[in-house]
Amino acid sequence: MNYPIVRIEFESMKHSLKVALGEHICKLDTDIQDALDKYCSKENMSYLINKEVKQAVDIAVKEEIVRMFQWNSHGRAAIRAEIEKFAEEHFGDLK
Repeated sequence: MNYPIVRIEFESMKHSLKVALGEHICKLDTDIQDALDKYCSKENMSYLINKEVKQAVDIAVKEEIVRMFQWNSHGRAAIRAEIEKFAEEHFGDLK
């Protein structure tokens, strides 16, 4: 019995895949570059830097305020004086 011989050639399929992948990589590279150019624009970088500086300054100021009133005797004394003044005004002499 004779069986038919089936010959499959993958060369053209390999070439098609290489071309398709190459085109996809080029498109991906272009898209990434466009996204980076847009993100790194002067306006966006200025916005991001200002936002981060503001956040860092806010944190530093808050930390210094907490440090002043928790650990500094003058800060604690100022708070104590205000509390005593408030209590005296609203509740009379508590001593």
